Amino acid sequence: MCDPPLRTLKSGKLESYPAEVNGLSRQGLFAQVRFRAQGDGSRGALVDPRKSKLFGGGSELRVQKLDMTKDERGDDGKPGIVEGTLEFHLDSRVSTNGEYLLEYGGLGAYRPKLRLNMQRKATTFQRQVSKFLGGYLAKEWETAADRPGGEAEAFEMERIENGLQLPEVPQQERANDCGFFVLEQILQVLQLAPEALRALAQASPEEVAELPWPSQRQVTRRKSKLRDGLGELFKAAREEGTGDVEVLIKKNAELRRLIQSALWDGPDFSEAVGRWVESKRPKFTVEDLEKMPSKELRSLCIQYGVLPSGSLERSSMMEALKPKATAPPPPQPPPNGDGATNTHGGQADFLAGAPFSKEDLDSMPSRTLKTLCIQRGVLPHGMAERTDLVEALQKFATKASTSKTSSPTRCSDPPQVPACRHKL
Repeated sequence: MCDPPLRTLKSGKLESYPAEVNGLSRQGLFAQVRFRAQGDGSRGALVDPRKSKLFGGGSELRVQKLDMTKDERGDDGKPGIVEGTLEFHLDSRVSTNGEYLLEYGGLGAYRPKLRLNMQRKATTFQRQVSKFLGGYLAKEWETAADRPGGEAEAFEMERIENGLQLPEVPQQERANDCGFFVLEQILQVLQLAPEALRALAQASPEEVAELPWPSQRQVTRRKSKLRDGLGELFKAAREEGTGDVEVLIKKNAELRRLIQSALWDGPDFSEAVGRWVESKRPKFTVEDLEKMPSKELRSLCIQYGVLPSGSLERSSMMEALKPKATAPPPPQPPPNGDGATNTHGGQADFLAGAPFSKEDLDSMPSRTLKTLCIQRGVLPHGMAERTDLVEALQKFATKASTSKTSSPTRCSDPPQVPACRHKL
């Protein structure tokens, strides 16, 4: 919503011919701009709104549909007013959030260009769905016989609506593909182990958006596979004289293979989630485990998916976590007697544990930065740039540089500092 409305003028100067935009919305691939323009008739009729153009995601978009609530173009000496909604069709890769640029009436017809910033919010329909889902979960919570701890406080329905997240994911390009998108996403999520799904539930919208969710191309391929798989099922049903799918796929190994290939393309999604989960898991050493309370040990076991079945004794949880522990960082060597840090070839030996400053990080080669990240267990995930390595090591840096050896202070030459009389 634009409150107050964004305003532009015909030719950039005619106050008697203003145009206003009071809102921009996105629904899938469709962007809708609500506008109002008017003129007093001193410069002829109003321009055709269909000439407007919208720029977003690096694309120039033309009006695909115009819904008018008022359509009085006016003429010389006759005032006019137009009001309605402009609809533009976007590519599925154009993000919902971000900046859009509107040229009302065509290029250069009105000035200034109108900049519309879109921030994604839950629609009325999405809020209603979250409300119904919250009510369902509250009822399940009330009737659950095996609820941990027996009697517990009531489930708060508002938690669902308040926790609603709207990550940037690929949008459908065809009006009848919504069900296939939902099905494809369900097939992806079904690949996940319980601990990965629990971790994903805690992810931010930005983290969720980074996962390889299905695109329009993948959904189209899935539709083709499902159609072929369904055709094979009907063929087998006619041959066997039964419509029981479970019987058919148990009896026919080749049919079972075809149906599996129609529902699964490989572990890419689950592996991507696994890498993200691994990057979020807390790092610890065996020494850290000995200091942790039992509650924290149990939480770590759940996060790593190694919670022992049956016994929850402290020793059992520690044994389950030991293979996941990282090596302790190398000990920091004490400074030399003269106060200088151990050096190697005239430079501080950082890989041997010498402290470093932020200035030292800027001058280190990338290979050294990467080794330091590995030693301290903070190596960024994926293809890390030099800036990523430096940022990961910032918290270990000292305030002052220790890598450069100090040299005696020398007086400047007399012309620069005439009063200098110290002896060297």
